[in-house]
Amino acid sequence: MEVYKCSRKMKSTMNEREAYVKEIQKKMILSFTELIEKRDVTTGKHVKRTGVYVKILAHDMVLSHHEKWDGSGYPQGIAGENIPLSARIMAVADVFEALVSKRCYKEACSYEQAFDIIRNLSGTHFDPVLVEAFLNRKEEVKHAG
Repeated sequence: MEVYKCSRKMKSTMNEREAYVKEIQKKMILSFTELIEKRDVTTGKHVKRTGVYVKILAHDMVLSHHEKWDGSGYPQGIAGENIPLSARIMAVADVFEALVSKRCYKEACSYEQAFDIIRNLSGTHFDPVLVEAFLNRKEEVKHAG
């Protein structure tokens, strides 16, 4: 019964996070366009028009961020560079955030433990180039959370 409750809570949390990500994306795009419009109306309108393309990238990110570099992920089982770049980036961030956060079924890892896990999954779960880029920003990551 406890597993069922945890599973339902996780599903609910995932749905809430997906809605939250979509809302944040929309707010970010609008914020950028408003900022740019104040500087240059033509450029600001251009950024608003490109919002549709950003939504396409965001869709790829949401759909494919559980894919794994070695092809063992889901939902499509795609591998390597066939995984959209936006989803490969999101995968690293998503797993790292899950590792350093307490959940109903686990305690939070330390940042160093999480960095080690990400490093160890380079080339299997994650794009090695992105792992290297992420680990090169460890200090910024620590201060961001």
